[in-house]
Amino acid sequence: MSKEEEWTEDPDIQDFLERADNQGEATEHDKVYTVGGLTNDKEGSFMKWINKITDKMKRKNKTH
Repeated sequence: MSKEEEWTEDPDIQDFLERADNQGEATEHDKVYTVGGLTNDKEGSFMKWINKITDKMKRKNKTH
């Protein structure tokens, strides 16, 4: 076995992979929501926050 492949025989790695394979069905909480291939939150809270910051910056620039 080459040095590059040694990690595949590590008992900790094997244990981790076995547990990862046996996690069962994904719940609603586990599922990833994507838009255009990018992860996103369903509530749109990130965009609400960005819009809030943008509005504050626009108001600030109008006063100066």
